[in-house]
Amino acid sequence: MKTSQKLLSVLLAALLLATTMAVCALPASALDATGSCGENVTWNFNSATGALTISGTGKMADYNSSNNRSPFYQNSEIKTVTIEDGVTSVGTAAFRECSSLTSATISDSVIEINDDAFFTCNSLRSVTIGNHVKDIRIAAFEGTALTRVLIPNSVSRIYDSAFRSCSSLKTVLLGNNVSFIGRFAFYGADALTDVYYPGSETRWNNVLSSHIYENNAPFLNAAKHFDSPFVAVRVTGLMAVESVTGGGTFAVGETATVTATPAGQAHFVGWYDGDTLKSTDAVYAFTVTGEVTLIAQCEWNEPIVSADYCHWCGQVHEGFFQKIIGFFHNILARIFGNKY
Repeated sequence: MKTSQKLLSVLLAALLLATTMAVCALPASALDATGSCGENVTWNFNSATGALTISGTGKMADYNSSNNRSPFYQNSEIKTVTIEDGVTSVGTAAFRECSSLTSATISDSVIEINDDAFFTCNSLRSVTIGNHVKDIRIAAFEGTALTRVLIPNSVSRIYDSAFRSCSSLKTVLLGNNVSFIGRFAFYGADALTDVYYPGSETRWNNVLSSHIYENNAPFLNAAKHFDSPFVAVRVTGLMAVESVTGGGTFAVGETATVTATPAGQAHFVGWYDGDTLKSTDAVYAFTVTGEVTLIAQCEWNEPIVSADYCHWCGQVHEGFFQKIIGFFHNILARIFGNKY
């Protein structure tokens, strides 16, 4: 009897453990399409694209990781975050541990990025910080995958651990009004090689150098590029261009890389600055010397000439019914002109 009771107890304990493990393994509930994250601030989530948009007026709500968790806490569905004009803060721990988040865009209306805002978003590689942000607070971007960050001239204080353990961070563009860098702000950012600063070395020494606090060796050891203002690199494409990428704001002296993708049945010709050919490489890396607009030029390929080639749709019609289609297409091409 005692053996049976012991066996029953063991079985019940095993069942309880398995049930507990199953409950713990359940995925987090899907994020609602819309909701509130501040008194006058709402979110809209597109589950098809993973795009989260924060809109409204005033401050986002502040959260923590224990008894007042953000609706986005530890979310794995969110891929991009856009904080629209009108919102004035990024809430404390708002996007903490969003593991699939890759990029964030913060509008010019935002004044402060609060503690732990993007803490351990370990896929976050790109962030655009608005031009009116004044404070980047404690651990705001700690543990992210940022490779480059532009801290605008509006920012005055970078608080403790703000970019701590950003082990992929290589380049910092530091606004010339920063007057305080807290402890551990760049601790563990061991890949950091370059800091670009619009102000002079004298300004750096007078305003900032005595206010960079302890445990910031990666930042202190990085190469400093003084008198490097931030300028726009614009990219666009003419006919037969599928897409162009790589534009944005850069520091003078920094390397920019722009890429053009030709449309189907087209080939790349060159990057132009006005009438000046700058490169015949679709992927073009160059040292930024000032504001510039680069235009990608592509051309349509010469058609493959064959008896069945269609100058209207650019296809080769084979088979009886396809040849009939091609016949009428070529009539259209004769009337309206060849498209291919």
